[in-house]
Amino acid sequence: MLLGALNYAYTCHPDDVLAAMHENNQWLFFGDVQTRGKYPGYMLRYFRENSIEIKMLPDDLDIIASASVDFISFSYYASGCASADPMQKEVGNIVDSVPNPHLEKSEWGWLIDPKATYPA
Repeated sequence: MLLGALNYAYTCHPDDVLAAMHENNQWLFFGDVQTRGKYPGYMLRYFRENSIEIKMLPDDLDIIASASVDFISFSYYASGCASADPMQKEVGNIVDSVPNPHLEKSEWGWLIDPKATYPA
Protein backbone atom coordinates (compact mmCIF):
# COMPACT_ATOMS: atom_id res chain seq x y z
CA MET A 1 0.00 0.00 0.00
CA LEU A 2 1.19 3.50 -0.79
CA LEU A 3 0.60 6.78 0.97
CA GLY A 4 -1.16 8.99 -1.56
CA ALA A 5 -0.06 12.61 -1.26
CA LEU A 6 -0.42 14.36 -4.61
CA ASN A 7 1.55 17.57 -5.08
CA TYR A 8 0.45 20.22 -7.54
CA ALA A 9 2.88 22.82 -8.84
CA TYR A 10 2.37 25.96 -6.75
CA THR A 11 2.68 28.12 -9.86
CA CYS A 12 3.14 27.46 -13.56
CA HIS A 13 6.80 28.46 -13.25
CA PRO A 14 8.91 25.62 -14.71
CA ASP A 15 10.90 25.29 -11.47
CA ASP A 16 7.69 24.71 -9.49
CA VAL A 17 6.46 22.20 -12.08
CA LEU A 18 9.73 20.27 -11.76
CA ALA A 19 9.52 20.50 -7.95
CA ALA A 20 6.04 18.95 -8.06
CA MET A 21 7.24 16.17 -10.35
CA HIS A 22 10.14 15.48 -7.98
CA GLU A 23 7.88 15.47 -4.88
CA ASN A 24 5.41 13.08 -6.54
CA ASN A 25 8.20 10.76 -7.68
CA GLN A 26 9.32 10.46 -4.05
CA TRP A 27 6.19 8.45 -3.20
CA LEU A 28 5.19 7.04 -6.59
CA PHE A 29 8.47 5.21 -7.15
CA PHE A 30 7.58 2.56 -4.57
CA GLY A 31 4.68 1.47 -6.77
CA ASP A 32 6.93 1.54 -9.83
CA VAL A 33 9.30 -0.93 -8.19
CA GLN A 34 6.46 -3.17 -7.02
CA THR A 35 4.64 -3.31 -10.38
CA ARG A 36 7.51 -3.10 -12.87
CA GLY A 37 9.95 -5.24 -10.95
CA LYS A 38 12.82 -2.76 -11.10
CA TYR A 39 13.89 0.63 -9.82
CA PRO A 40 12.95 3.41 -12.24
CA GLY A 41 15.78 5.34 -13.84
CA TYR A 42 14.71 8.62 -12.23
CA MET A 43 15.19 7.14 -8.76
CA LEU A 44 18.49 5.47 -9.62
CA ARG A 45 19.69 8.91 -10.76
CA TYR A 46 18.30 10.50 -7.55
CA PHE A 47 20.12 7.90 -5.42
CA ARG A 48 23.36 8.50 -7.34
CA GLU A 49 23.12 12.32 -7.19
CA ASN A 50 22.40 12.21 -3.45
CA SER A 51 25.01 9.56 -2.56
CA ILE A 52 22.33 7.09 -1.46
CA GLU A 53 23.46 3.48 -1.56
CA ILE A 54 20.86 0.73 -1.35
CA LYS A 55 22.44 -2.31 0.32
CA MET A 56 21.41 -5.40 -1.63
CA LEU A 57 22.31 -9.05 -1.74
CA PRO A 58 23.41 -10.43 -5.12
CA ASP A 59 19.98 -11.92 -5.96
CA ASP A 60 17.81 -9.07 -4.66
CA LEU A 61 17.17 -7.44 -8.06
CA ASP A 62 16.25 -10.83 -9.56
CA ILE A 63 13.79 -11.44 -6.71
CA ILE A 64 12.24 -7.98 -7.20
CA ALA A 65 11.93 -8.63 -10.95
CA SER A 66 10.24 -12.00 -10.43
CA ALA A 67 7.84 -10.86 -7.70
CA SER A 68 6.03 -7.89 -9.22
CA VAL A 69 2.46 -7.28 -8.11
CA ASP A 70 -0.66 -6.76 -10.20
CA PHE A 71 -2.51 -4.60 -7.68
CA ILE A 72 -1.54 -1.65 -5.52
CA SER A 73 -3.72 0.14 -3.03
CA PHE A 74 -3.10 3.59 -1.67
CA SER A 75 -4.36 5.61 1.24
CA TYR A 76 -5.05 9.20 0.34
CA TYR A 77 -4.63 11.74 3.11
CA ALA A 78 -4.01 15.16 1.63
CA SER A 79 -2.70 17.05 -1.32
CA GLY A 80 -0.36 19.97 -1.33
CA CYS A 81 1.70 22.12 -3.62
CA ALA A 82 5.37 22.01 -4.44
CA SER A 83 7.55 25.05 -4.96
CA ALA A 84 11.15 25.52 -5.95
CA ASP A 85 11.34 27.92 -2.97
CA PRO A 86 11.91 25.73 0.12
CA MET A 87 10.83 28.60 2.41
CA GLN A 88 7.20 28.18 1.33
CA LYS A 89 6.95 24.61 2.64
CA GLU A 90 5.00 24.10 5.87
CA VAL A 91 5.17 21.19 8.29
CA GLY A 92 2.09 18.99 8.02
CA ASN A 93 0.59 16.06 9.89
CA ILE A 94 1.83 13.47 7.40
CA VAL A 95 3.74 15.29 4.69
CA ASP A 96 5.33 18.71 4.45
CA SER A 97 4.17 20.83 1.53
CA VAL A 98 3.09 24.27 0.40
CA PRO A 99 -0.62 24.81 1.21
CA ASN A 100 -2.87 25.10 -1.82
CA PRO A 101 -4.55 28.54 -1.70
CA HIS A 102 -7.42 27.28 -3.89
CA LEU A 103 -8.69 24.71 -1.38
CA GLU A 104 -10.72 24.96 1.80
CA LYS A 105 -9.47 23.47 5.05
CA SER A 106 -11.32 21.20 7.44
CA GLU A 107 -11.78 22.17 11.08
CA TRP A 108 -8.57 20.18 11.77
CA GLY A 109 -6.60 22.19 9.20
CA TRP A 110 -6.51 19.48 6.52
CA LEU A 111 -6.99 20.59 2.92
CA ILE A 112 -10.22 19.33 1.33
CA ASP A 113 -9.37 18.12 -2.17
CA PRO A 114 -11.72 15.48 -3.62
CA LYS A 115 -10.04 15.76 -7.04
CA ALA A 116 -6.58 14.78 -5.80
CA THR A 117 -7.21 11.09 -6.35
CA TYR A 118 -8.03 11.55 -10.06
CA PRO A 119 -4.40 11.35 -11.26
CA ALA A 120 -3.76 8.23 -9.18
